[in-house]
Amino acid sequence: MDESVKKKVSLALRMTIGIGLIAVIVWRVGGLGAIGALLERVDPVYAVLVLALCTADRALMTYKWVRLLAARGLRLPFFRGMKLYCASMVWGTFLPTTVGADAIRATSAMRLGLNTDQVLASITIERIIGFLSALVLGLLGMVQLSTVQQFGERYNMIWAAAS
Repeated sequence: MDESVKKKVSLALRMTIGIGLIAVIVWRVGGLGAIGALLERVDPVYAVLVLALCTADRALMTYKWVRLLAARGLRLPFFRGMKLYCASMVWGTFLPTTVGADAIRATSAMRLGLNTDQVLASITIERIIGFLSALVLGLLGMVQLSTVQQFGERYNMIWAAAS
């Protein structure tokens, strides 16, 4: 089969699957009328703010991953990495836990010719950094809460264990 025909078939298949998924979502939500009613209640300023924050979050996550790969001598252009990262997050919605999204991202990166071991190592390190960041943020939140408001007696044990 000719390469251009393969690309057209692939594009048609992806579009068909995408349209099918959108149709299922619209049907599950209750139809276009229900979606329209929901969208009428959304403040555009907040919608743009949420979109900007989500995009910035994905860009920061992609930048971190690209830098981890670069530290191991692998080159992944930022926008290609952003495309892989965002696509894997969408697929991760349908796959079990966060491992599904990471598996899709790793597979996609390896299809680009990146070294398997280095890609898997970068994703593992990225997960460890994320865990440590969440841990530090949680502890800072506990400190903030303890200065703003006295914890009840039932939370003293948790605070003692955390500190």
